Amino acid sequence: MWATFGNTSLTDDDQLGEELPQLALALRECWQGVLSACYPDREITVAVSDEEDGSYGPTVTFWTSPAVSDFG
Repeated sequence: MWATFGNTSLTDDDQLGEELPQLALALRECWQGVLSACYPDREITVAVSDEEDGSYGPTVTFWTSPAVSDFG
């Protein structure tokens, strides 16, 4: 997320730095819904992560795997 907002100060004094984690969670929900609707035959996982030291800010990623069928 920080790379997307590279032209904005993201210091502790800046409100945007505090709001990016919430934006990342909202994006996760949106991506999960859209990707699941577009690819119903795939199992979609969307995750939000952050480094322990907070050096890079929140990151939204996704991956897929074939959906498991009851018929093998």
